[in-house]
Amino acid sequence: MNLDELRNLWRRRVQDIRPAGSNAPYFWSDADFSGFLNEAQREAARRSHLLVDSTHAMTQVSVLVGDRVVALDPRIQGIRRARMASSGVPLPLRSVRDMDEYLPGWEDSAAGIPRFYVLDYQSGAVCLWPPSANADTLKLTVVRDPLNELVEDDNVPEINSRYHIALLDWVSYRAFSVPDADTFDPKRAEKALADFEREFGTATGAINEHWALEQYADIGDFQ
Repeated sequence: MNLDELRNLWRRRVQDIRPAGSNAPYFWSDADFSGFLNEAQREAARRSHLLVDSTHAMTQVSVLVGDRVVALDPRIQGIRRARMASSGVPLPLRSVRDMDEYLPGWEDSAAGIPRFYVLDYQSGAVCLWPPSANADTLKLTVVRDPLNELVEDDNVPEINSRYHIALLDWVSYRAFSVPDADTFDPKRAEKALADFEREFGTATGAINEHWALEQYADIGDFQ
């Protein structure tokens, strides 16, 4: 379903409709709906890890000779697989603690063929050990955020169409949470949030999400 179809469905669902020919304002504007729907898709993707990508530009990271640390796109939630383009063998994930225990002084090693990648060495980046002795590309399979905001009527959410209608539960949660005399309804907001969480899961929180990103290659296994 596209943005216009979802908006019309939601307005019917919550009875935010107006008679034909009327110019009376809606309780919630089109901009309100779009903002809530974009929040909904981000929350759904984050909680359920729905967007897995191996082909977008963010998954093909250029590595220069001697690069020890390469930056990640901030829209990456987690990494499921990593390998150098010059090799068919995936790189194992290691923690800084592992590297310190088994390879003391590892961060000062000479360049060579990368054998491991480390995520808890520097925020928002991958650390390669050893740093690459050749220009290469780090090929990733990632779990990511949605790429684009839903702003035009024909825009379609990136997550699978089977989940589109469930996004409207978040829209209702946010709409009925607005402190307005005509629309504030905490009971309806609470029910809508519970319905959304039954479909997409509860929020893990930044501290747990960040820890999982650094410690596990497949964040989908750790919630």
